[in-house]
Amino acid sequence: MAADARSATAHVQLVEGYRFTATFPDVSGAAPITVDEAAPLGTGTGPTPAALLAAAVGGCMSASLTLCLNKAHLEPDAVNAHVTAHIGRNEAGRLRIQGIDVELTPCFVSTDHQASLAHLPTT
Repeated sequence: MAADARSATAHVQLVEGYRFTATFPDVSGAAPITVDEAAPLGTGTGPTPAALLAAAVGGCMSASLTLCLNKAHLEPDAVNAHVTAHIGRNEAGRLRIQGIDVELTPCFVSTDHQASLAHLPTT
């Protein structure tokens, strides 16, 4: 394993029905997260696993963009991510995540920073 390689650990435990509690043993003080399917399977008392995955992808992509911007000496005041996980049935009829769309929007107070980003593609 490379010197900078790491791992992330989550423990997910069934509570009842389709409701689970996720904990993060490697993160001191991290609050547990309730994960639940929407009705009719679950009760909707927490984000669905797909929504949690979308948030994780958005967090990862936002952190990567923030790192790149900081390396370019552009410090955003905020980085917003709009993430959509597309769920559909596969050939066997099972629900699966078929794709994830991510739209990242860095925000700057200074218009100088906005102008320096104008040449970047928005796809």
